[in-house]
Amino acid sequence: MSQARELAELEFVFAGFKTYQISIQQVMKATDLDFSHLLDFDGFSQHESVTGVEMVEQLDDLALIRI
Repeated sequence: MSQARELAELEFVFAGFKTYQISIQQVMKATDLDFSHLLDFDGFSQHESVTGVEMVEQLDDLALIRI
């Protein structure tokens, strides 16, 4: 039984929760997981290492995601 029709109609909804984009460095610090091989590709982590200020950006739309 296929669900292709139902899946095609799905949309991303932020719902009642606030969504934030943070640096990989912050994720590593909070979880003790090692994503250090990705740090060179993460603008948030690079900004934080230069300024010493953690970045937290609220996302109300998918277009706001920075890569």
